[in-house]
Amino acid sequence: MKKISKYKKQIVTLVTILLLVTCGIFPALSAANTLLNLVGGIGALVLLLWAGLELKDYVILNEIQSSELTNGQSEKIVSDIENKELYTRQKSNSKSKTQKTK
Repeated sequence: MKKISKYKKQIVTLVTILLLVTCGIFPALSAANTLLNLVGGIGALVLLLWAGLELKDYVILNEIQSSELTNGQSEKIVSDIENKELYTRQKSNSKSKTQKTK
Protein backbone atom coordinates (compact mmCIF):
# COMPACT_ATOMS: atom_id res chain seq x y z
CA MET A 1 0.00 0.00 0.00
CA LYS A 2 2.93 2.33 0.64
CA LYS A 3 4.13 2.00 -2.95
CA ILE A 4 0.70 2.92 -4.30
CA SER A 5 0.41 5.96 -2.06
CA LYS A 6 3.97 6.98 -2.97
CA TYR A 7 3.12 7.09 -6.68
CA LYS A 8 -0.48 8.27 -6.32
CA LYS A 9 0.05 11.53 -8.23
CA GLN A 10 1.74 9.77 -11.14
CA ILE A 11 -0.97 7.09 -11.32
CA VAL A 12 -3.78 9.66 -11.30
CA THR A 13 -2.01 11.72 -13.97
CA LEU A 14 -1.46 8.70 -16.21
CA VAL A 15 -5.08 7.53 -15.90
CA THR A 16 -6.36 11.07 -16.57
CA ILE A 17 -4.21 11.45 -19.68
CA LEU A 18 -5.22 8.03 -20.99
CA LEU A 19 -8.92 8.81 -20.50
CA LEU A 20 -8.61 12.19 -22.19
CA VAL A 21 -6.78 10.66 -25.15
CA THR A 22 -9.22 7.77 -25.47
CA CYS A 23 -12.45 9.73 -25.03
CA GLY A 24 -11.49 13.18 -26.33
CA ILE A 25 -8.40 13.45 -28.50
CA PHE A 26 -8.67 10.31 -30.62
CA PRO A 27 -12.34 10.84 -31.58
CA ALA A 28 -11.60 14.51 -32.38
CA LEU A 29 -8.70 13.60 -34.64
CA SER A 30 -10.64 10.89 -36.47
CA ALA A 31 -13.75 13.04 -37.09
CA ALA A 32 -14.59 14.43 -40.53
CA ASN A 33 -14.80 18.01 -39.23
CA THR A 34 -11.68 20.16 -39.79
CA LEU A 35 -12.34 22.48 -36.85
CA LEU A 36 -12.76 19.51 -34.54
CA ASN A 37 -9.48 18.06 -35.90
CA LEU A 38 -7.68 21.30 -35.06
CA VAL A 39 -9.11 21.34 -31.54
CA GLY A 40 -8.07 17.71 -31.09
CA GLY A 41 -4.55 18.47 -32.30
CA ILE A 42 -4.20 21.41 -29.93
CA GLY A 43 -5.52 19.24 -27.11
CA ALA A 44 -2.99 16.54 -27.97
CA LEU A 45 -0.15 19.07 -27.83
CA VAL A 46 -1.36 20.35 -24.46
CA LEU A 47 -1.52 16.80 -23.11
CA LEU A 48 2.00 16.07 -24.37
CA LEU A 49 3.26 19.21 -22.65
CA TRP A 50 1.45 18.26 -19.43
CA ALA A 51 2.85 14.72 -19.53
CA GLY A 52 6.36 16.07 -20.10
CA LEU A 53 6.13 18.44 -17.15
CA GLU A 54 4.82 15.69 -14.88
CA LEU A 55 7.63 13.39 -15.99
CA LYS A 56 10.19 16.13 -15.29
CA ASP A 57 8.76 16.67 -11.78
CA TYR A 58 8.84 12.92 -11.14
CA VAL A 59 12.46 12.61 -12.26
CA ILE A 60 13.59 15.58 -10.17
CA LEU A 61 11.87 14.31 -7.01
CA ASN A 62 13.14 10.78 -7.63
CA GLU A 63 16.73 12.03 -8.00
CA ILE A 64 16.44 14.01 -4.79
CA GLN A 65 15.10 11.02 -2.87
CA SER A 66 17.65 8.57 -4.25
CA SER A 67 20.65 10.85 -3.82
CA GLU A 68 23.13 10.38 -1.03
CA LEU A 69 21.84 13.34 0.95
CA THR A 70 20.95 12.88 4.56
CA ASN A 71 17.29 12.56 5.44
CA GLY A 72 17.00 16.09 6.82
CA GLN A 73 18.60 17.69 3.76
CA SER A 74 16.41 15.70 1.39
CA GLU A 75 13.24 16.71 3.24
CA LYS A 76 14.37 20.35 3.26
CA ILE A 77 14.92 20.35 -0.53
CA VAL A 78 11.55 18.73 -1.19
CA SER A 79 9.80 21.19 1.13
CA ASP A 80 11.59 24.10 -0.60
CA ILE A 81 10.32 22.88 -3.98
CA GLU A 82 6.77 22.54 -2.63
CA ASN A 83 6.95 26.01 -1.03
CA LYS A 84 8.13 27.49 -4.34
CA GLU A 85 5.18 25.87 -6.16
CA LEU A 86 2.78 27.19 -3.50
CA TYR A 87 4.27 30.70 -3.77
CA THR A 88 3.89 30.75 -7.55
CA ARG A 89 0.28 29.60 -7.26
CA GLN A 90 -0.49 32.31 -4.68
CA LYS A 91 1.26 34.93 -6.81
CA SER A 92 -0.75 34.00 -9.91
CA ASN A 93 -3.98 34.01 -7.87
CA SER A 94 -3.26 37.48 -6.50
CA LYS A 95 -2.61 38.79 -10.02
CA SER A 96 -5.92 37.46 -11.28
CA LYS A 97 -7.76 39.04 -8.32
CA THR A 98 -6.21 42.45 -8.94
CA GLN A 99 -7.09 42.25 -12.62
CA LYS A 100 -10.71 41.50 -11.78
CA THR A 101 -11.03 44.52 -9.49
CA LYS A 102 -9.85 46.99 -12.19
